[in-house]
Amino acid sequence: MIAYSEVSIVLHSVYACFALLIMTIAIYLVVNVIILNMSIGNRIFSIFLTLVCVFVLLGISDSKYMGNEPSIFARIIGSMPALFIAIILVFLVITEIILYIHLKNRQKNMLTANAVKETLDALPDGVCFSEKNGMLLLVNRKMDILCEKMFGMGIMNSKQLLDDIKTKQLKNNTELICTEPNVTVKTSDGEIWNFRQREIIVDGSEIIELIAYNITKQYNLNLELKENNSRMDIICKRLGEFSENVTQLTHEKEILNAIISVHNNLGKALLMFRSYLAKPNNQKDRNKLLFLWRSNMAVLNTEISPEDPEKNWKLLLQSTANMGVDIIQRGKLTDKKEINDVLMTALQVCLTNTISHAKGDKLYVRFYKSSMSFRAEFTNNGIPPIYKVKEGGGLQNLRNIVENEGGIMTIESFPKFKLMLKFPDKEEKLCLK
Repeated sequence: MIAYSEVSIVLHSVYACFALLIMTIAIYLVVNVIILNMSIGNRIFSIFLTLVCVFVLLGISDSKYMGNEPSIFARIIGSMPALFIAIILVFLVITEIILYIHLKNRQKNMLTANAVKETLDALPDGVCFSEKNGMLLLVNRKMDILCEKMFGMGIMNSKQLLDDIKTKQLKNNTELICTEPNVTVKTSDGEIWNFRQREIIVDGSEIIELIAYNITKQYNLNLELKENNSRMDIICKRLGEFSENVTQLTHEKEILNAIISVHNNLGKALLMFRSYLAKPNNQKDRNKLLFLWRSNMAVLNTEISPEDPEKNWKLLLQSTANMGVDIIQRGKLTDKKEINDVLMTALQVCLTNTISHAKGDKLYVRFYKSSMSFRAEFTNNGIPPIYKVKEGGGLQNLRNIVENEGGIMTIESFPKFKLMLKFPDKEEKLCLK
């Protein structure tokens, strides 16, 4: 087997170059092991590997030394077979590959300064860490780009950055939107940036953290919300005016209907009185005529006051008593004038039904209050309905009035007539006397 000292100059040069490359890689590995602060075992192994590579390189290089006495490394390497030296070099390469793979796996599982910088650069927000006096420690790419948009140059001092923004020393058509509670600017491309600063403690030292958030979408949505709120305020105001007008028109319509009804009743009474005078004495029915005139006089003597629902209700009850119908009431009126007006209309409709159809003399009224609603029930004595009650003029008008106030109207025909009204309310109690 040929000794290494006997190989040709060309093969010797190949061995030497290969050994030099292996030693360079070994130095790279030992430096990275130290930088990554790996374990003592890894450090010792990498240093030992580097020393072996140096020993092999020196032996290979000095084996062809032309001087009088070769070095100890040259004598050891030169006495070895050339094939064995090649095996040693291949073994060193395999060892370095294994160490390199271990090194890369460690880099993936540990946080390095470069990893932190790359992560910050990938963020969509601007990030800057500095000392208390504004001296920069770490700045990501987005913060630099944002500063170039605002000032035409990168960030130099975080404290000076906020001062320049607040004093409006901005360029490139950048606008200052507000400074409280946080500094907010609008860049020339229409983006809205919100700057927030806070102090953090790292290893006992105060560090200033400055973050620029892109709030373009939120800002535009907020402007749109304000515009919608303004339009809603106008619409609500118009609806309120419309509601007041509707209430007033409804009240005026009720008064007009009452006046028309009074005129009709008076005309009917006059015609009946004329007919009464023309009849012989044995055919005259004074009771019908007296009942009709009492009803008309009761209505004419009643003074309606829109400002006092309780008084109006009592006056209405007095007028019904003069008409020969007793009102039996349980519960109290609600505090809402609009609902009380509806109840008075309902009482008049039920009174007409009691006199004209049921031929009764008692009208039962019950009021209930609960946490969810205010309810009213109207029933009467007399002849019960034979067929299902059809909603004519009075009941149909009453239903329209009830539904305009947000209420619900229900009619039962059997076993006796019952009118039920339901309105929203807040009090939770049954109001019975």
